[in-house]
Amino acid sequence: MKATSPIEARRYSRETISLAESREHGFIQVKGRNLPEDALQMFGKDAAPLTFEDRIVWIGPNERLLLDDGESSELLATLQASPLPGCYFRSASSGLIAIQIQGESTRRLIENETSAVQFTPGFAARLRFADLAVIILVRSQNEVLCIVERSAASWLFDWLENRADTLGL
Repeated sequence: MKATSPIEARRYSRETISLAESREHGFIQVKGRNLPEDALQMFGKDAAPLTFEDRIVWIGPNERLLLDDGESSELLATLQASPLPGCYFRSASSGLIAIQIQGESTRRLIENETSAVQFTPGFAARLRFADLAVIILVRSQNEVLCIVERSAASWLFDWLENRADTLGL
């Protein structure tokens, strides 16, 4: 049974910005010392630092986050069936929530809190945002995903709504 989201039915929409939960991906965490190239080979090209490439998000030298379009459990079972030494895979779907920010004011909302985000499609980073550790994926100039721990999702959504209202977005 899939866990319900604390922000499942929430929406914020104005003329220049909208916020909503994105449910298009499941998440699989990949960790290991010196991640072997073949650990990620089945997904295509590995992501370079501070980027995401197709389904692979670079989190750090020894960590990636896989964006899974289908059922995370099936992909995870496949990965765990052929374990690689010093590397492990675990489902992070029940622990992470993605908040989608869209609209022409997306950049203004994000840059009001941090200047660490490069607004080029494909940028990805785990950074401090609104006093939380958040993974930010820039999909386009006007679309960003903020991936945050489930326990902080409501707080971040409230913060984003409040900040957008305060800035008049």
